[in-house]
This record gives sequence, structure tokens and C-alpha cells, in this order.
Amino acid sequence: WTPSALRHSRLEVAELRVAALTIDTLGPSTPGPTPLPDDLTLPLAVSIGQLTLDSLIVDGGTPITDIAARLTSGGQHHTIDALALRAGDVSVGGKIALDGRAPFAVRADAEIRGEVEQRPMVLTVEAGGTLARLDLSAQARQGVDGQLRTVLTPFAEMPFHTADIDLRDVDPSAWAAGAPRARLDIKAQLQAADEDDKSAEKQSAIASLTARLHLVNHTPGPIDKQHLPLTSLKLRVQPAGEIAGADTALQLDDIALELSGGGALRGHGRWSGKALTLNLAARRLDAARLATHLIPTRFNGPLELSADAERQHVRLDWADTRGRLKADVQHAGDTVTIKALELSAGDARLEASGRVELSGKQDFAVQGAL
Repeated sequence: WTPSALRHSRLEVAELRVAALTIDTLGPSTPGPTPLPDDLTLPLAVSIGQLTLDSLIVDGGTPITDIAARLTSGGQHHTIDALALRAGDVSVGGKIALDGRAPFAVRADAEIRGEVEQRPMVLTVEAGGTLARLDLSAQARQGVDGQLRTVLTPFAEMPFHTADIDLRDVDPSAWAAGAPRARLDIKAQLQAADEDDKSAEKQSAIASLTARLHLVNHTPGPIDKQHLPLTSLKLRVQPAGEIAGADTALQLDDIALELSGGGALRGHGRWSGKALTLNLAARRLDAARLATHLIPTRFNGPLELSADAERQHVRLDWADTRGRLKADVQHAGDTVTIKALELSAGDARLEASGRVELSGKQDFAVQGAL
């Protein structure tokens, strides 16, 4: 370093090397979001030509390694460039500029490289704004076709205000073995409650969100041919208030699944901590377009589904001009219980109930009348 530079109110360090740094932060003294700093200026100008840090661990998290950067500051305006670091299999390179006086203007650019499900991913990120409200955009350059735009609010109760995600040509079978083939365009919009919305003050951070999802499948097909039998899905998610024993209840509204063959499932649902309930209505549902071994139908009628980690329950009552399908089926553990099953076509009618074990010898017992 250059000690003589201190006479000119400058700290000049040619190279600074640190082997390891561990940071443990104290919990907040008062509940609520972290307050913005009052001032981030330095008492003198600083120049570090080469800063290297082999390992950084914050609050016991994933080690950040191979950190390298160059730091320059005139006291008020700080710049970190030639930044490089690794976190697991992810590498980051970029630069950051920060004004040390309020409102703390920020500008950052980065490139992120890594792997997801053994597929290389490359993202370019740009951010600008202030510490209190930062506009960020990310563009996928490899691995997936898509982009993200979000407004970050790291010092507010909710760490972001809006987020728009746009993914194109997503094929589930390329990401998970055994998943169906599809070409999905996925758009998601998330909106946090405004800070001046008094009704949101009593909600948790998650419950203050409103989200919209729109999915389009360009290659629909039957399940038994390893395709998805839906052409589109729309969904709106809104908070439904706090519930006992869980974080947040979410209301699922405007559910619209458009299926192959012109059929549809529409309705609403609720996610309450660890349980999902759906109340849907089938319209012109063609079973043959869902799976090729089924007969053509134009079913209409209600579908009720409830599910949690231990139990799933389905009730439906569908009919068309040719017949009727009514079922009440429950799955818990390794047992499927058919509480009631009714099939009718013309004057023929089958009523059945029973139980099927999915493990061991796969025992079953069925009672029926034709």
C-alpha cells in the first residue's frame, strides 16, 4: 500500500488478500423491515487495485468463494468493478456503482453462469434505481428462453414490489425424466400491496401478494402419449387472510384450464398452509382427448378435489347425452378407497365401491352391482 497517500486524504492499496471472512448478523432489535442507512459516505477516498477473498460465509449460509474485485471511491461515489465470485456451481461477474448519499443511487450489471438439472444456464442482469427501490431486469442467454423484470424493495416488508416473468418454449421432458413433452409459454405477474395500503399491514408478507399466471401449450396431446392434454391455463392468486396453524391462506380465483378437444375446467380454489382445495366445473370434456384408450365424451359437471401431504380426495359427477360418471375416491398412504362409483350408459348402470392397496401384495376388495 501507499502510506504517503493518506496525507492527501486517500487510502491506496495495491493488493488486499483475505483468506476467510465469516459474518454473523444480530437479529433486529424491533420487528419489521431493516431501516435504510442514513449515510454511506467514507471519510476519505479509497482505491484498492486488487481485492481477493477466498471464502465468505454470512449467517451460516452457502460459502461464497473466489471473490475478486477492484474498489474505487472518492468518498461519496463508490465503484466495484472487475467483480467475480462463485457460490456452489454458480459464477457471477459484474460491476456495481453506488452513491453514498441519500437516496443512494445504484447501478449494476452482471452475468450469471451455472447449471440447472445439468443444463448450462447464462443470465445477464441489469439493475438501476435506489437502495429503497431498484429496477432489475434479467435476460436468459442460454438454457432457457425468457426474461424477468422486477422492482426490488429490500428495505420494505416485502422485498419486491412487482415481478414479471416471461418464459418461452419450455419443455418439461427436457428438465425432468418421465415428464410429458410440451412447448410451454409461461407468464407470471406478481404484485405486492402498496406500502400505503392499510389493509395489508395485518397480513404476512406472502399474503400481501397478488399473482396472475398464464400458460399456453403449443403441442397438446393425450397423457398416454407423453403429452399434456391442456392448451392453456389461467389463474389468479390473492390473499385470503391469516389462518390458525399456518402462514397464509391464498384464494385461487378465475381458474381456467382449456383442454384438448375444446373441453374446459373452470372454477376456484384455496391454498391454506399445507392443504389445497379446488372446486371446478367441467364443460364439454372429451375423455378420449385426455387418454387414447378412453371413449369420446362431452362431460359436464362438478369436480371437487382436496389434497394435503397425507390425503387426497376427489369427488365428481359428470354426464353427457350418452351417460354419466359419478365417483367419490380417496387416497391415503398406500390405500385407495373407492367410496362410491357409478357408471351409466342408456339403460345400463354399474355401481361399485371398494379398496385397493398400492403396496405389498396389492390386495383389493370390490363390491358392485350391474
